[in-house]
Amino acid sequence: GSGITFTLHSIDRVKNNTWFAMSMGSPAEQTAKAALAVDPARVLNIYTAGPANNVLGWAYFPWSYPETHVMHGLVLLHSTLPGGSAKPYNLGDTATHELGHYLGLFHTFQGGCRAPGDYVSDTFDEATPAYGCPQLRDSCPTPGLDPVWNFMDYTDDACMDEFTGNQATRAWDQWVAYRLGK
Repeated sequence: GSGITFTLHSIDRVKNNTWFAMSMGSPAEQTAKAALAVDPARVLNIYTAGPANNVLGWAYFPWSYPETHVMHGLVLLHSTLPGGSAKPYNLGDTATHELGHYLGLFHTFQGGCRAPGDYVSDTFDEATPAYGCPQLRDSCPTPGLDPVWNFMDYTDDACMDEFTGNQATRAWDQWVAYRLGK
């Protein structure tokens, strides 16, 4: 519902054990992206890797770098792709979650139970990340159950299935501000 769409540009495969073991902000990430990035201002580059420490993936916020900077894009633990071995995170929703960050969305538990939280008015407050699929979780005294169905929480892939309308609006606003040749 955001009006933002993507079309497959290309699939390129490169074998490099150093790049595969990259971590966020590391020289390996910087070197890999400098060598592999395709037109970051117009192409969403997605890298699969094998980062350490149970990291499922990452993306930089759109304001982190100029839109043409090679550091933009998503890095995903390869086994989070559909059919991968990273159960219960192997249905592809790590990519959706990191795309949310790429488009300027925060975690639903951003700021805990305190305003402004995730800067989106239609996601209820959440004190901490949710894991599994605790459907009736209510971690804050403010009204509303925790948004465990939201792609920007940490629940299992099978539990995640939504962005809210205001998240779509925020993503579009960030897209216009940072990703349209500004």
